[in-house]
Amino acid sequence: MRGLLNRWARGSFFSTLVSAFLVVPSLALLQACGGGGGGSAANSNVITITKSVSTLTGSAAYLQGTYQDSAAVVSTEVSGTVSPVPTGSIYPEITLNGQGFVAANTTVTVNGDGSYNAVFKPDTSLQPGTYPGTITLALYKDAALTQAYTVVGGTLPFAVTITPMLSGSIFDNGIQAGSAFTPQTFGGQTIGIASGDIVEIETNIPTQWSWPNYSNEGQVAPMQDSTLTAWRAMITKPVSGTPVAFLTGTAQDGSGQTLLAVVNIN
Repeated sequence: MRGLLNRWARGSFFSTLVSAFLVVPSLALLQACGGGGGGSAANSNVITITKSVSTLTGSAAYLQGTYQDSAAVVSTEVSGTVSPVPTGSIYPEITLNGQGFVAANTTVTVNGDGSYNAVFKPDTSLQPGTYPGTITLALYKDAALTQAYTVVGGTLPFAVTITPMLSGSIFDNGIQAGSAFTPQTFGGQTIGIASGDIVEIETNIPTQWSWPNYSNEGQVAPMQDSTLTAWRAMITKPVSGTPVAFLTGTAQDGSGQTLLAVVNIN
């Protein structure tokens, strides 16, 4: 069996190769669910793959660095069926042409109904932008990947969109309080205000803000002129309890990025 990850050049383009090995017990599921696929059909050298989508699309946030918000790393999955189901062992090989996915995190599994699933994780180290490419599935009769089946429908185009990292700046009565913060800011951004101050948080991506509605914590009253990129609220002390407000902002671009702001009320 080849190693999990190999790299090679084709012309002026670099591709990433992932070899995944389907063991015999998994293949037995394919054979058991093939439904009369024996004889000459099962021994055919031509395999047709029917996929669940015509184009694989993925999106994630740009989160370059050692810390990554796990909610922003979104897996993209495609399923398909193989017909006819070959007899004997089958060894798949996935080739990713182009950027967008992390090849080392690609997995292929076989389901009990005879279909397969391939899961890809977007590469969140890429700069924001859209990255097109193709994914090609090849099938082999041997672990050395030298005896190939002829695969029909084995190539799938993809487009991965990497959105900017969410960032915010917080203001107290119009004056910036602290530095800009992102999902990578450990513990979020903490500021201190006077009760009754107007807190504004500006973000580079439309963001929905929420907070616990506890009577014994800081009271948050959003202003009518708030927007998804310039959220404003009056924050006051509770009558009794802990004078702090916990604000959570969730990006509305589908990336799952979140910001945390902790407001201590004097």
